[in-house]
Amino acid sequence: MKYENAKDILPASLLEELQKYAEGKAVYIPKREKTKGWGEASGYRDKLNKRNALICSRYAAGEGVMELAEKFFLSPESVKKIVYGKKISLPEYSPSVYSAAQYSNAGIGEEWVRIYMEKEGTEMPDESVFFLSELVRIPLRLIEEDDSEAEKETDFGRGNEAEENSTALVDDSVKEQEAFGSSKKSLADRNPVGSTNDTTQEKNLAACPDVPLIIVFVNHKFRVLCGMRLLALLRREKKNAHHAFVFVSNKEYSYYLINFGKQFQR
Repeated sequence: MKYENAKDILPASLLEELQKYAEGKAVYIPKREKTKGWGEASGYRDKLNKRNALICSRYAAGEGVMELAEKFFLSPESVKKIVYGKKISLPEYSPSVYSAAQYSNAGIGEEWVRIYMEKEGTEMPDESVFFLSELVRIPLRLIEEDDSEAEKETDFGRGNEAEENSTALVDDSVKEQEAFGSSKKSLADRNPVGSTNDTTQEKNLAACPDVPLIIVFVNHKFRVLCGMRLLALLRREKKNAHHAFVFVSNKEYSYYLINFGKQFQR
């Protein structure tokens, strides 16, 4: 950095004022900060970029212009400008850990989960009740076995709870279980244990086992929401851990973060 004598570049009045504070000292004068672009200070531009990225991703996954316009409260012309205009660098979707990691690193991991679960025919848990983690590597020993007794213990279904609590207020934990109860039920109905599709699905999983598990954390327990057969294969192969997205009930988020969140590998 070139040294300049203040006497040579500053007006006499300004030099005299500066000498009151730093006489005989070397002073560094920083450059003025560049004016931030539109929407950068408030973060609005970043929100718009993420929204546009989601629109492009869903359009690429097969959703129509009119459908997207209704979902994002935009005119069809605006949606067309987004999907046909300047291309946004988006991760390429595939049912793989690699693709999931790209989405997660871009801050839109929930979009990968939404596409994956939609293709699997499983409903997403209610986003107002659950927080979705980043892509993490979870020890398989933490995931509870999904047997009938476990289901009775956590009461995933809607009908039993309604009968037992018809005259009482429904507590928060039951409401959270209801939020994904229908998702779990639809998954069980679609792939019953012992079905004729088991062998074919296991062969497919064996050929491409590197897909994240979708886990739910409620009542301080981890259970599989999507990927039960994959979990069985991983345990059969004696794997210790696997990548997963974890839905955490909002009221248990602090407990999850303190006890597990910081320990899980990203």
